[in-house]
Amino acid sequence: MKKVCCCTGHRPQGFVWNYYDKNLVEHQGYLMRLAYFVEKFVEEGYDCFVSGGAIGADMDFAEIVIRLKKKYPHIRLEIVVPCAHQDRMWRPQDKARYQSILQQADEVTVLFSRYTPWCYDKRNRYMVDKSDLVLAVWNGEKIGGTYQTKKYAEKTGKQLECILLPPKNADEEIRFHYLIENGVTLEDVKKKDEGIKKVLKALEERERENH
Repeated sequence: MKKVCCCTGHRPQGFVWNYYDKNLVEHQGYLMRLAYFVEKFVEEGYDCFVSGGAIGADMDFAEIVIRLKKKYPHIRLEIVVPCAHQDRMWRPQDKARYQSILQQADEVTVLFSRYTPWCYDKRNRYMVDKSDLVLAVWNGEKIGGTYQTKKYAEKTGKQLECILLPPKNADEEIRFHYLIENGVTLEDVKKKDEGIKKVLKALEERERENH
């Protein structure tokens, strides 16, 4: 019997850092955590993974599943497309990434032949209804599709796991603590992120003043 896991999560604007800067230590830490969860679910017997294919957490999740298929060839990836040509207005590089994911997926389900005001909500509910486990990449904001999908998963009694992102208005100190709580080492922070370096310096100066 198949065990199914789907992912709901934010698009680039839901991330406090620049989503498109793959060199940011925050982004690398987030991707590592997402990959950790997906592989953990595979080890727990989940063999079917479902993604909505949107730019952001959806695509990240799908690409991780595709990479893991080399190690676990039995797992399958389904992309649930809310409407045909959902990438019509996307940047060329995002379109190319999306089309690559579609080509490597085991199944592509298109719910509507054209855009409708409710097609994204239908997509989200379809994924939750089909799944035993819902993974939410959520920044804590109680608005938007990710929050509504999370609420629907809770309402329907699905098992729910969350990867918490810093809120969009998070200052550098909050971002710093987020990194540490998610297993990013101080050395990595110091090497890779200029903004976090400033926070470290301010914290060190405050510590000296207190002594």
